[in-house]
Order: sequence, then C-alpha cells, then structure tokens
Amino acid sequence: MCAKFINKTDAECSDSLCGGCADYFKLRRKGLEEERIQTPNGTIILTRTSDPALLKDVHSWSARVREMMASLDAAAFAAPGAESESCCGTCSSEATCTVETTDAGEAAMAKLPPAMLEEMKKCVLCTVMMEQPEMMFAAKPEVVTLKSGVIFTDTVIDKANVKKYHAFQTKFHDRIEELKVDESWASAKGKICSFCWKFAEIDEAGAIIDWSLTNDGTVTVITSKEPAVVEKIHALAEEVKACCEMFEAMQ
Repeated sequence: MCAKFINKTDAECSDSLCGGCADYFKLRRKGLEEERIQTPNGTIILTRTSDPALLKDVHSWSARVREMMASLDAAAFAAPGAESESCCGTCSSEATCTVETTDAGEAAMAKLPPAMLEEMKKCVLCTVMMEQPEMMFAAKPEVVTLKSGVIFTDTVIDKANVKKYHAFQTKFHDRIEELKVDESWASAKGKICSFCWKFAEIDEAGAIIDWSLTNDGTVTVITSKEPAVVEKIHALAEEVKACCEMFEAMQ
C-alpha cells in the first residue's frame, strides 16, 4: 500500500486516507527517506532527512500522531474511576521514583564480574544502574545492525515493570544531558567508564543518536553518513551484542 500511495498526488491521498497517513506520504514526496527493518518481534521503520525544514515538519507530524495514539490508548486502557497511576506501585504518581534496591537487584549485582562492577560504581552514568540494578535484567535487549549504523531495542519482560523501567531509563538519559551541559562530552572526561565513553566518542565524532520510550521498553538509533564513523558504530554494536550474550548467560 505504501508503494501504491507514494506515487499518488496529495489530493488522491486525501480522498483515500486519513489525515495522518495522507500527511505522511506528503512528507515522503518532499524527500523523507524510509527504511524498514524486520526483527524477530516485528518491524522498525526508520525515517531520515538532512533538510532542517522538512525535519521540523516530520517532528511536528510525529508529535500529532503520538498525541492521537496516546489519547486512544488512554481511552482503551484506563480503568473507570481510576486515579493517576504510580510508576512502580510504591511511590506517588507525582514524585520521582526512589524505590530502594530489591532482593532481585542485589542478586543482579552479585552476577556481575567484579572488575565490571567496580568500574560501574565509579561512572556517573552507571551509578543510575547501581541505584536500581534489578532494571539491568528487566528487559530483553536486541541489536539490529543497519547499513548506516545500529538500532538497540529493550523490551521489558514483565509488563508490570514497564512504567518503572521507563522512569529508570529517563533518569539515565537525563543524567547524560546533565553531563553535556555545553553540548559536548568535555566535562564528562574521567567521570564515566570506558564503555560509556565509547558512546561519547561516537557522539563527538558526529553520529546521530536518537532515543525514545516505546510502549514496552526503549529504542535507541545511532546512524552516520561518514563511513569511518559507521565503522565505529558497528564495532560498538558488536561489543553490545557480546554484553547482551553475557547478561543472558547470567540469568
């Protein structure tokens, strides 16, 4: 159907499609590129453009679609008369989650190699995981290699932990932004572990790193048009795969 409508005019699309879909094909005809990646759990659709004006339109369109989907989800799943929900069941919905480490978290830390654990304790990013170590094993990771980079997805295993996992990941990425107050990693030198620094080096090299929450976890997309940077991204992807295999073996 996409192949059919991409060649139709704006008017033809408006006659046959809803507003959101018609607007999407309008963006495609303006030059928005699309790549579809099949995964064991479904499909990832990656869109990109180097045109700042078109990118602004894409972000505006996606914001409208997200708002529409959120309203549909709220209508479909909200319990009648339910109050605002806590992210983890033990904190208030208004407060930042500060759940103490559980027995599962202690067990998770006990599985980590001692050398890795010591380095993580000294890293201002990894300390977020030290605060809630059970979250390190709460999601199933997947690494999908692209021609221009990589996609990392985390799917929460127990759906009851999705909101808690979202809060955990949001805190981790907020910490990244705190380190990059000057939009560079200069202030973070010496404060993060060698593994986190590999992501920082790729970011400094000009890679595009985008991250978002999904309905059941998170997705991170890292791409570049520079062959040398893509090579570094692919090398890092292989390291992440090795870590995922190690973590899976621990469980």
